[in-house]
Amino acid sequence: MTRDAHPVEEQYSFTQAAQRLGVSRQTIWLLVKRGEIYPVRRWGHRTVRIPASAINRFLEAKTCTP
Repeated sequence: MTRDAHPVEEQYSFTQAAQRLGVSRQTIWLLVKRGEIYPVRRWGHRTVRIPASAINRFLEAKTCTP
């Protein structure tokens, strides 16, 4: 039996997400607390990651269009 090949979405640590957005780690925690960015917990781990799609959604919501 073969496993289905699912593309794995890139995930960032809070530090990496902060660097990508140009903010501090504390700001990332605040954005998560406010519900503006949704992190995921890795199965079987205590680590929390932020999917690239969550960062992209946040950036799109904050981008002003003329």
